[in-house]
Amino acid sequence: MIRSRGVDRSAVHRLGPCALVFLLFTGCSGSGGGPERSEPASVAAPVSTPPATSPPPQEPAPPPPSLPPSAPAGAAIVNWTPPTQNVDGSALIDLAGFRIHYGTSQDSLERSIDIPNPGLTSYSIENLGAATWFFGVTAYTRRGVESDLSVLGSKTIQ
Repeated sequence: MIRSRGVDRSAVHRLGPCALVFLLFTGCSGSGGGPERSEPASVAAPVSTPPATSPPPQEPAPPPPSLPPSAPAGAAIVNWTPPTQNVDGSALIDLAGFRIHYGTSQDSLERSIDIPNPGLTSYSIENLGAATWFFGVTAYTRRGVESDLSVLGSKTIQ
């Protein structure tokens, strides 16, 4: 459970929660992990166009999505998607930053890191001791309204 820490949760507009996208773990291998790409659709030539004698030059295929940087040993990279609207559906226009809540018990995330940059969506937490660590993210506005905690992610440090 997240303690209030002096945050006004009684405001008229409450933020929607952040979505924890993924945690990057040291030593993990993946299948690319990036978003799916769709290739451009081919367009058929009009019927009145004579067939070309040689095919037009093809543009090189875009490179595959790159993987995020690796986390050093004893660290986790937390990535999230910021909310775009308040719980009531109105547009979120005063996002001020994020707070990463983490700890070794999913029921008590006793540590937090304040990120006062609404454009940042990734953060590396280092110097984690051997344990299973749980992570969640909240967003907050300039008025001090804080969102509900995201779904938790976890990482075991050995």
